[in-house]
Amino acid sequence: MARSAEKPRLVFQTEMRRRPFWSRLPILLLGLGAASAAYWALSVAQRRAVADSLLLDVGRLVAVILAGLLAVLVGLCLFRAVTRRNEQIQVFNQGFTWNRRRQKRRYAWSKVKTFREGAVAIWLFDRPLLQWGSQQIVTTDGLVHHFTPAHGDTREFARVVRRYVGPLTSTRMGQMLRAERPIKLHPRLTVYPGGVEANGREIPWAQMSIKVKGNRMRIRQQQPNGKYKTIARFNTRYVDNLTGFLDLAQTTIRIHTGESVAAQVNV
Repeated sequence: MARSAEKPRLVFQTEMRRRPFWSRLPILLLGLGAASAAYWALSVAQRRAVADSLLLDVGRLVAVILAGLLAVLVGLCLFRAVTRRNEQIQVFNQGFTWNRRRQKRRYAWSKVKTFREGAVAIWLFDRPLLQWGSQQIVTTDGLVHHFTPAHGDTREFARVVRRYVGPLTSTRMGQMLRAERPIKLHPRLTVYPGGVEANGREIPWAQMSIKVKGNRMRIRQQQPNGKYKTIARFNTRYVDNLTGFLDLAQTTIRIHTGESVAAQVNV
């Protein structure tokens, strides 16, 4: 991380470790053994007719369900204990560190080449009920860093990183366009100095409107009658440097069209 007179300020931190899963595994195995032993004892009691048969059947069913659930938990716990790595991620106002396998990598934000928000979550009472995919940071050394649901709240991580990477990538895109260099953000979306090419169609900045809702982005073009028509739709999970592109588009459309149309760019 580049040296600065200002002391780096920690804004986000998370840690993923194997040890809790290894510690949990003996407890789950003990519970599985107890459920299996209960089923065996109830089966013996039924053969000897020491209690009501219906009551014993209910007890055996409960033991089977409990044993099955514990077997699944044992499998999941063992899988996570074997496959997960010890990792610590720290995000600072000046950059971030990613520690894995006793290897510590430090990056200033200027070393971030691409940020793609590829994670999705289902929320319940503002808590992630189910998450999948990953937030991806590609650094200038060619490494891809994946922040997955195993690390924690993917939305919060994206929110923090976006705050620093968005302005940086927007500025970088502006410099590339001034140098007459196109920017490919998606296989079907390329940015040029005069506008964008989306789904094979060229749309000048002066005729463009961009709408983002959820993980869907629509690029629209103004028609001769003054109305806007959707030309292309993109899943934002597969668009590189989305926030930087939206910041750039908002500023550039405002320059070409004026404040009223620029307001149609929803970030």
